[in-house]
Amino acid sequence: MYYQALWKRIKRNQTVWKLLALFNLAMVSSLIYIFFLYSPSPTKHKIISHSIDRLQKSEQYELKIEENSQVYNLKFVGKAINGQLEGKLEKGENLELRIKSTNETLLIQQEENDWKNASEMGLNQLENLMVLPEKIIHQVKQSDYPLKQGPHKSINGVLCDTFYWKLKDNNLPQALFPGIDQHKNIESRVKAYLTQEKSELVKLNISLVYQNIGEEKTEIKRTLLIN
Repeated sequence: MYYQALWKRIKRNQTVWKLLALFNLAMVSSLIYIFFLYSPSPTKHKIISHSIDRLQKSEQYELKIEENSQVYNLKFVGKAINGQLEGKLEKGENLELRIKSTNETLLIQQEENDWKNASEMGLNQLENLMVLPEKIIHQVKQSDYPLKQGPHKSINGVLCDTFYWKLKDNNLPQALFPGIDQHKNIESRVKAYLTQEKSELVKLNISLVYQNIGEEKTEIKRTLLIN
């Protein structure tokens, strides 16, 4: 009789302990869920800042810059090496230039081992084309334009988050496109594409639309592809 009562008491205790264990497990699971549900996700601005920091710390990455309008097309293919550009610039099918930047100065190759300053050749406006993507976004962020998030896009098979700024003034467009008349009606937008997995910047679009009264609209698009 004694052993039967003891056995029943042990079984009751085991049941109680099992119930307590299940209760504790449910509580821990609930707390984990609540933590992830209400823990703040990185803000849009932090995501952009981290992607730019990562790009600035890269010793080297491949870069393509394409700019086109109704009247011209330019294409740069090359690399950014420690913040300096080096590569080939194409204009249509007839013009190809080897270029590189050193200490904010753009150099153009005339012949082998013969490099000249772009400004000396009357091509100083190319300096405004050869701007690194991290510098463009840094200028946008400094101007404190409102940042918005757009729909997801696929770039070369990689799903990306999109972020964009509608520029409220002409300061950045004038810096990137110095030939644009300040008094023209300008609409401009900068759009960034960041991979969803690692928030790496892979593409940057700059679109610019301007017109004078009585004129047709002119649109310029610049695309930077980062790899």
